[in-house]
Amino acid sequence: MIFLTKSPDFNFVNDINHPSPLLLSVGVLFTKSNFGLRQLPLRRIKVTNMQLNLSRNKLINDLQQDFNKAFPYLKLEFYSKSGYTYKQGKTHLPHCFTLAQAGLKHEGILQIDDQVVVGDLEKKFSDDFGITVQISRQSGILWLETTMSEKWTLKQQNDHGKELSVTQIPLTHGTQNYLD
Repeated sequence: MIFLTKSPDFNFVNDINHPSPLLLSVGVLFTKSNFGLRQLPLRRIKVTNMQLNLSRNKLINDLQQDFNKAFPYLKLEFYSKSGYTYKQGKTHLPHCFTLAQAGLKHEGILQIDDQVVVGDLEKKFSDDFGITVQISRQSGILWLETTMSEKWTLKQQNDHGKELSVTQIPLTHGTQNYLD
């Protein structure tokens, strides 16, 4: 049996599988043993929760920067819906476009936490706001579309991107970069 106590400066966990947003201090965990209830202190759990304000005049670049602050190893890319078919590929939209130019149907605020599944977030952008997005994960110096792992959460994707990117050694010789 688990009892959760509310910390004065943080929210508490409403359900063990769905923590409330922001930084959590769960308080105390009580476990049942042969000797009665035993008290175990819990550590703080960091849950990334953010809001994206989608307005007609907001630039794609600004929204990407807001997203990247919470998920530094993920990238939110915008694509045109017109003429899009799977076989033809996607038309990438420039970062200087407004969300209205990207096809924004409705302005609003999109709540995102790190436990949302990537495919669900992409679908929410499309269904609720009329915008086609693709989330990519950093892998060293490359950005990979997350189509093969779209059932992963944002946290899983971001953590995996961090693992793949931190261990990379830059391909440089002197002051010239071989990738240029």
